[in-house]
Amino acid sequence: MNLALSSSKILFSLTAVSFITLISVWILERFYSLAPCELCVYQRIPYLLIFFISGIATVGSRNQTARRLTCAISSILFLATASIGVYHLGAENNWWVTGCSASSGQIFSLDSIQSAISGEYQPACNEIQMRVFGISLAGYNVILGLTLASIFTFLSMRTVYWPQLNEKNHE
Repeated sequence: MNLALSSSKILFSLTAVSFITLISVWILERFYSLAPCELCVYQRIPYLLIFFISGIATVGSRNQTARRLTCAISSILFLATASIGVYHLGAENNWWVTGCSASSGQIFSLDSIQSAISGEYQPACNEIQMRVFGISLAGYNVILGLTLASIFTFLSMRTVYWPQLNEKNHE
């Protein structure tokens, strides 16, 4: 078995990481009754985009430039989810107030009464529902996003992983 990295393996790992992340939060939501707040949902969007673009590039493209660009775009999307995670951490720790943070005074409106009656519960963004080893899920998203952005930025910059490009450089 060839364990050397190739563009196909890099793109497959992008697809797998985003899929595993999305499935993990779905399991937490469905089986552990952790309702996502507004910022939690926003943090999932980059993973969903990465899943689709890397999946399409893995299956549909043999062009090494397109595959490398997919890797670089995914790095930017990982930075985006990490940035949203930092903003979410700030809301959780009351460093700043967001539009989805619970305020000290209750504001009653027809919309808030209707959502309370219908049973649609969406927690405030400053309510931490789960901590693991003292770190909230938003904190883990920051760690994961920055780590993956670093790894895939490094991989997208190395021509050794993109054979077609590597051949052009040696001609």
